[in-house]
Amino acid sequence: MQILKPCWWKSNEIKGHHHDSPLIAHVPKTLKRRLGNIGFNILSVMNLCTENSETDDMIWVVSSRHGDTNRMIRLFQNVCDNELLSPTDFSMSVHNALPGMHSITTKNTSMHTAISGGVHSFALGLLEAYVLFKTKNQKIGYLYYDFKLPDAYSALEIDNQESLIIGMTLDDDIQSDFCLNYDDTNKNQDIFNVNDLISFFCHNSNKCIIPMPSGQFIISK
Repeated sequence: MQILKPCWWKSNEIKGHHHDSPLIAHVPKTLKRRLGNIGFNILSVMNLCTENSETDDMIWVVSSRHGDTNRMIRLFQNVCDNELLSPTDFSMSVHNALPGMHSITTKNTSMHTAISGGVHSFALGLLEAYVLFKTKNQKIGYLYYDFKLPDAYSALEIDNQESLIIGMTLDDDIQSDFCLNYDDTNKNQDIFNVNDLISFFCHNSNKCIIPMPSGQFIISK
């Protein structure tokens, strides 16, 4: 299995396969206001993963450990202040809201699924995409995102001090620089740092191992 068009967003800068591309989420202004900056950046990375492909109509898996916590904080504040919940924040706080918005803006009629797997959210989302590829035998888009938690969560001991989005396409039909394999014989509870994968894409190391409780992924060049 090949990994196509890996690209990522960190620190307000998009890099990777399309490092010279601007953020290109082509959405109506009314929807753009609903998306906010986080949603706009996520849809932009998803669009970059399908840029120049024969069709945008493909299955997507979107994974995030926390989702859009800023919206949740605003909803909690509405409750504390005895105010009506913001309809936009309420609808967009659902975990699959962003892949749903991507389906609307690209007229993608294929299925999508949203994953949250705690500290293993990236690896488990990749596993979902991998299994879908094996069972559906068609191109699969995978996107993972997480953002720095708001100050309201500062008392929690959660190692989440960085905002990032990473997207890729899984396919077998096209040659790519990156090959993905799954090994279910080596099980590991270690927590994977997604920055290690970004470093692998950028530098000359031969492989990147992504541990998970059920096995491990091996990405090689």
